[in-house]
Amino acid sequence: MGGAVGAGARGRGGRWLALLGAGGLAALLVAAGGAALGQSGGGPPAGERGGKPGAPRPLLWRIEGETPSYLFGTIHLPDDRVRALPPAVEQAFAAAQAVYTEIPLDAASQIEAARMMALPGTQTLQGVLPPELYERTVRYIEARGLPALPFMRLKVWAMSTQVSLLEVLPQLLLERPLDAELAHRAAAAGKAVRALETVQEQVGAFEALTLDEQIRMHRITMEALDKEPEAARAYLEELVALYLQGEPEAVRGALYRYLQADRELAAKAERVLLAERDRRMAERIAEWLGREPGRVHLFAVGAAHLGGQDGIVARLRARGLVLERLGAAAPERRPEPEPAGAAR
Repeated sequence: MGGAVGAGARGRGGRWLALLGAGGLAALLVAAGGAALGQSGGGPPAGERGGKPGAPRPLLWRIEGETPSYLFGTIHLPDDRVRALPPAVEQAFAAAQAVYTEIPLDAASQIEAARMMALPGTQTLQGVLPPELYERTVRYIEARGLPALPFMRLKVWAMSTQVSLLEVLPQLLLERPLDAELAHRAAAAGKAVRALETVQEQVGAFEALTLDEQIRMHRITMEALDKEPEAARAYLEELVALYLQGEPEAVRGALYRYLQADRELAAKAERVLLAERDRRMAERIAEWLGREPGRVHLFAVGAAHLGGQDGIVARLRARGLVLERLGAAAPERRPEPEPAGAAR
């Protein structure tokens, strides 16, 4: 078919793949935070699901210490609504002497991300995916006026994250998502710019999924897209709405809803993409606070990593740190511990 990868076209595919490295970092962050494709589900549209439109509640916590530092929840999308920072966040950013994102977002990291997302050698997805799933994927990409060729060099997990973000891929290539904008502004202001994870560590979370699990994840993604072509856009819109309402538990809960048809896969994805990374990032936040107690740090991580009993906020509090939610329109709701012997 038209999307089959020919040997003579691989050079052009390599150039496209390098270009996708710029958007690939953002796609990697989006997916690692769980916001790959989801289904919009039932209920009212995202903009009508409670909360006050136009009145965002920033996901911002002050971390008490010798010098207060800050933890800020981001969303890895180039959306003007989330890049318009509330005053409390702007004040925290201005005070910060060091700004941290999840992974490095420089040009070298874009190249590294593109390399790690690509299949080895001359291998393509045509030889990895089941034929009918390969054909379905190519049709979906080409129906959106894009060449399928560069995507066919991606690993299965990378393809699944990229295809679910086709609606915003041009923006990911041309505009900075919120976390990248913070890093850019910090560098321009002469602040230290650091990361809590390496690209290799974040990619390693996806690589913890077996090839069979990656194919199952991609199949669920394509089934959702084929069933409802606007599913990806509706889901991303829902996540933005939940983010602006300032409800990290709701964002976290929405992430793997689309995988619930495969509960075993959903549980593993949540463990390797969220829980294990939450633990690592919380440890590194605590390490930096202990290493430089007199410095103001701003830690900017995906909103999904903050909520829940195993999220970064709870993990830092479990270490004895005192965190206070700032700029919230209502008192913070902390997860209730389960009674002893409660059924799971």
